[in-house]
Amino acid sequence: VYDPSLLDALAELRGATAGRDEIREIGVGQLEPGMVLAADVQTGAGLLLVARGYEVTPSLLERLRNLPAQPGVREPILVIVPAEVASHV
Repeated sequence: VYDPSLLDALAELRGATAGRDEIREIGVGQLEPGMVLAADVQTGAGLLLVARGYEVTPSLLERLRNLPAQPGVREPILVIVPAEVASHV
């Protein structure tokens, strides 16, 4: 019903386009605290390690990085990067 360009202009004026979360595919080494898992994290053999929706914490990072190479973590990992975290990465 409304002109999309008009709605986009209004969203920019209100600041709705600034600070949006991003979805990225990354490796274990790129994970940062504050990111949220957008998909389950599994081992190379398909066993569930961490369920989607979990926020990455420093202790989770340490555990994932200390896993042995076999079975390892299936990569890439799909994460949601909140705007406040994206500005630091």
